[in-house]
Amino acid sequence: MPGLRWFTGPKLVWRMRPIKRSCFAQEHSYTICTQDLDFGLMLAASGNGKPSVVQIRSQDVLPHRIGMQVIAALLRMAAELEAGALVTVDPIRTRVRVLPFLPRL
Repeated sequence: MPGLRWFTGPKLVWRMRPIKRSCFAQEHSYTICTQDLDFGLMLAASGNGKPSVVQIRSQDVLPHRIGMQVIAALLRMAAELEAGALVTVDPIRTRVRVLPFLPRL
């Protein structure tokens, strides 16, 4: 799929603090896939349009439980992720918010 990059680089990247990982992802046009809710909070606070984040909100993240749902979300939301978005995948539904977050009036 165009624009979708899989990063399997050194473990050093995952030892970085979330803000450093976010900067690294933005610099290299990566999408962050995480269970850590801090990335969504950082995006909201920063006002940035990148990096895109896919949050998996499930207790059971084994591939046979939620893997197909995550893949379907990546495929369905590819354009939004390329432009900059926060995609939240949980066992019941998938939600997307386009970045940057604008204040609600």
